[in-house]
Amino acid sequence: MRRRSLTERRNRTNRWTRAAIASFSRCFISSTVAAAARPRQLDRYVLFLCGGAATARLVVMRILVICSVVLCFSILACKPRSEISTTAATPLHQKVDILPLVPVELGHAKEFVQFLSDSGWSIQHVYRSKHESFFRETNKAAYIETDQGILEVVFFDTNAAVERIQIIEEPSTIPNNHFYLIKSATTTQRTGGFGATYFTKYRNMFIITIDRDLNDKLHDFLK
Repeated sequence: MRRRSLTERRNRTNRWTRAAIASFSRCFISSTVAAAARPRQLDRYVLFLCGGAATARLVVMRILVICSVVLCFSILACKPRSEISTTAATPLHQKVDILPLVPVELGHAKEFVQFLSDSGWSIQHVYRSKHESFFRETNKAAYIETDQGILEVVFFDTNAAVERIQIIEEPSTIPNNHFYLIKSATTTQRTGGFGATYFTKYRNMFIITIDRDLNDKLHDFLK
């Protein structure tokens, strides 16, 4: 038996490869791109693609890439809407129930403490405040300890009552001592001592702190 040369065996292999690629290309093009093409035009197109082994391999690679891209888009398009909406609805800050932190007798402070917590402040403790007896108009006050600092808040019945409060800093001959005269509709009181005290009027609340940075954050926060 005559042994075939390497060139003949390579040509035979290439013929089988071209035949397989031509069959695959014809099926793919028939079902997708050239479904409406006439048979003769389809044959010419397949023969053109498979004119050589290298060209045929390139065509197959391109077809596989296209199929992979189409498959990926199909998977994304079929993703359940409920899963997408759940991911999008995830809040940036998880709401924390501060009810266990607020004593029953300080229920008037609950709304403001919850507001601070919902805004990203970490509430550590809520206690009774020495300012409960500072004003004649109200005995509602709270000492609120947060990760930002300590606030003392006096709660009035109306916003107008807070707006009428006047704060006058009195001169002091002692360095770093600050004294303030606080006047409301029915109250005149003095307060102060070593270091400055900062006051904020917000709605029906009169907020007091000795931390300047905290006071600045509070002003920016309540704008």
